[in-house]
Order: sequence, then C-alpha cells, then structure tokens
Amino acid sequence: MKAKALAPCSIFAAQLLIISLPLAAAPPRKIRTFEFTYGVKVEGFPESARNVRIWIPLAQSDRHQIVRLIKDSGSVPLRSTRENEYGNRMLYAEVRDPRAPLDFLIEYRVARREYRMGNFKSLMRYNSDPVTTTPELERFLEPDRMIQINGEIARIAARTTQGKTGVIERAYAIYNYVFHNMRYEKVGTGWGRGDALWACNSHHGNCTDFHSLFIGMMRAQKIPARFVIGFPLPPHRSEGVIPGYHCWAEFYLTHVGWVPVDISEA
Repeated sequence: MKAKALAPCSIFAAQLLIISLPLAAAPPRKIRTFEFTYGVKVEGFPESARNVRIWIPLAQSDRHQIVRLIKDSGSVPLRSTRENEYGNRMLYAEVRDPRAPLDFLIEYRVARREYRMGNFKSLMRYNSDPVTTTPELERFLEPDRMIQINGEIARIAARTTQGKTGVIERAYAIYNYVFHNMRYEKVGTGWGRGDALWACNSHHGNCTDFHSLFIGMMRAQKIPARFVIGFPLPPHRSEGVIPGYHCWAEFYLTHVGWVPVDISEA
C-alpha cells in the first residue's frame, strides 16, 4: 500500500516493507531485529516546477534502538544532512526542471528494544519529584507553530488538573481528558496536521492530533513533553507492508527520563 502526502511541488508516495528476524530471548526487555525498506516515489510535478528540493527523514539510533543504514539509492544523487534544532538526520536531493517521476530506496537493519515505564500506580512514587529544568528540557516547555500552550489550551489544562498535586497525577488527568474528549476519526479537513488548538476545538483526528493536544496541555502545566513518530510493527507477523506511520508522545520525569504515552491506540 502507498501513503501519499502533498508537497509544494510534488506528491510523495512511500511504501514500507518490514521483515522481522527473531532473536533469542533477551530478558528482561524484548528485542526485535528486522530489515526495513523505505521506498519513496516523487511524481506529479506541475509544469511550473523549475527547482524541486526533496528531504527524506532517516531513522536514527537512540537508547531503545540500533539503526544501521545498509544502502540508499535514487534517480538522482542523495546526500546526508542534519537539521540544527534537534539533530535529526535526513537525505537531501535537488532536481532542476523535473518531468519524469523520481524513485528512492533506503534499506535499514534495526534492533528495536521494548521499553516500558510501568503503569499509573507504579509511577506514583515519582509524583512529588520536582520537574528538572535543563537547557535541553526547556525547549520542550515552549510552544511550537502547531502546539499552543496558552489561551484555551492553558485554561483547559488548568481546569483538568485542578486539585492534582504532582507530575504523575497531572499527566494522568491530561491523558484521560484527551482520551475521553477526542475520537479517532479522519474526516473533513484539518486533521493530521498536529494542530493542538484545532484538535482542542474539533474533538477528533488521528494520532498526530491526539498527541499534539496532550503535549500542549502538558507544556501549559510546565511539564516537558515531546512528539515521537515511527512505524507500528505487528507483534505476530514476521514480514509484510507497513501502511503508514504512527506517533505518540513522551513526557519527562526526574529520576526516570522520558515516559511514552499512546492515547490514540494503546
């Protein structure tokens, strides 16, 4: 299956293939190792297109996964680049006077480690810990273009967390607010953009909208929160096509680190 997204000068179509290669058990945390092929087709150029720039995001290693880039290829040469604010890596290509479709292929081998932070009850022992502020964390207390932290979102966050005394209690209250006030429904226009205020007012959307609202409300309560995007891996299949992305949120706990939150599917 292909997922298409409209770009200023083109239409991107991506097809993702996952082949899972089971490893021996590695308690206490499960590991899945797989080969992942990411295909991109860029087509539908308007007649006025003179210079098309293409960015393809790259998966990267962190404490929960080891990513090895096996190969990248395409209709035109690709070069590696990195954005400055978060350090995310990308492949970049530039094409003059494009007319024919462009194809790109990226192959990975990834070892993904399961991570769990416990449930509400087990996390309550950290409830009274103060929120740590560091230069890195301060960025995740600020607004983004699509994530507002004042106005209506701040008022709803304050009302939702009234009487809650700690980080976990407030996070759980905000989680429940989003869970009970949003429905997973991709209808009309505006959904899928991660616009927190739109999600707040429309009460529906996809995973991007659910978690942008959660992040906005958390930041309005001075709790660091960030957006994470990846691909859902079917737990009982060893190979197949991944039809699209999935996203979730994380909030920061002192003495614990980033805690994952999935409101739209979990």
